[in-house]
Amino acid sequence: MKENNSFCIVLKNWMLHAILLLFTNHLHGQDKQKNPDDKNTGFAIGIVPALSYDSDLGLRVGGLAELFDYGNGERFPFYDHYLLLRITRSTKGSNINQMLFDSEKLIKRVRIIGEASYLTEQALNFYGFNGYNSFFNPDVIDDRPDNEAYVSRLFYNHSRDLLRIRLDIQPWLTHDRSLRLLAGLKYISIKTGGLDLDLLNRNQHESKHLPDVANLFDRYVNWGIIPEDQKNGGNSWVLNTGIIYDTRNEECYCTDGIWAELVLKTAPAIASNNSWSKIIFSWRQYIDLIAPSLTFAYRVSLQNKVYGEIPFYLLPFYYDSRLTEDGPGGGQNLRGVSRNRMVADGFAIANLEVRRIVYSAYLFKQKADVAVSAFLDAGWITQPYEFDISGVTDSYGFSREEHLNQLQYQNSGIHMGAGPGLYLILNKNTVISVNYGLPLKNQDGNGGLYVGSGFLF
Repeated sequence: MKENNSFCIVLKNWMLHAILLLFTNHLHGQDKQKNPDDKNTGFAIGIVPALSYDSDLGLRVGGLAELFDYGNGERFPFYDHYLLLRITRSTKGSNINQMLFDSEKLIKRVRIIGEASYLTEQALNFYGFNGYNSFFNPDVIDDRPDNEAYVSRLFYNHSRDLLRIRLDIQPWLTHDRSLRLLAGLKYISIKTGGLDLDLLNRNQHESKHLPDVANLFDRYVNWGIIPEDQKNGGNSWVLNTGIIYDTRNEECYCTDGIWAELVLKTAPAIASNNSWSKIIFSWRQYIDLIAPSLTFAYRVSLQNKVYGEIPFYLLPFYYDSRLTEDGPGGGQNLRGVSRNRMVADGFAIANLEVRRIVYSAYLFKQKADVAVSAFLDAGWITQPYEFDISGVTDSYGFSREEHLNQLQYQNSGIHMGAGPGLYLILNKNTVISVNYGLPLKNQDGNGGLYVGSGFLF
């Protein structure tokens, strides 16, 4: 406990200093190898390595590579073509294989985004449905010897394999590309199941083995809350149609402009296990408070079901016209709130962030900026996911009434997380990000440190 407390003190001090930096004068490095007015031309490559270790999920190695084609540089910092490759490998089977292609020059006056992703997770977060409606009990995952309430460190987890292939086209409606249509098709195949204890316990000391017990996912399956025809996942073809308004001054580190989109996602019955439709409205705005160093950015997004039944395995996603992410909850949409904590048919998210460049330089003919930020993220349920509780019984050492109390814990509430961020920006487009978020309520977990690439929005 003493080590954990010291770690928290260090993080809190770092958070305070990062926030204070927002209001101090920024510095500019001196390097005359490149004129600040020069534009990048041709190809540029950005590489971000990844290395992490988790006692349950094993050693993860890999990283991502970004390839930019700026052409003759006339559109810089906008690019003509972009390719993202993200590959990580875990010793216990949690792997990422992802490719994203983005181009506005392959076809004249048409933006094309293609994606192919295969993601395997041995311990995907699962807290039930409808946010605070499902009770989170930290004692059941605390394996200290004197804790009689302990069940499993991975009580709130299950396995998932995800294959996603997507092609979207965005024809320009205006000469300046600010208004675009969206039309696309996505295939998604998901396999879900319980935990592979043999794999997860491999190379673990016997005292740290995960017990062979029913976790929350298993209980939901046994009670019929997760329907029999959904417990193993399924396949869907999803049609995307919509309109995008985009006046950002840059593709990545934006300091001015608006990026808004209205998208309808439809899974037709003829090509999917379940027929459903969902509408997504997102508004992002960037305001230059002190040019060019201090920016206020915010995003609001409403994502609601229109009709049909969305299967449980397609609920924990935050939909975006560029790249869909897990959530809501976690490092891609609600920093500080546990990943997938707020799963429902409909939800709203708001992100507020102040960003300040504190150091700029030209190093080896590459522009580098260091920025710090302070953020506040919030989310709430707008459409609860309806499920059948008739199969809940006296089981697992608790009465039916006690189980129902945890399934109907709190009807509403706002999930919130806040903290600081640190960004290294290379050539205005490659970003290494570090965010540390703390939840404002203990029902949302213990917070998290998120190291990755790119800005949240």
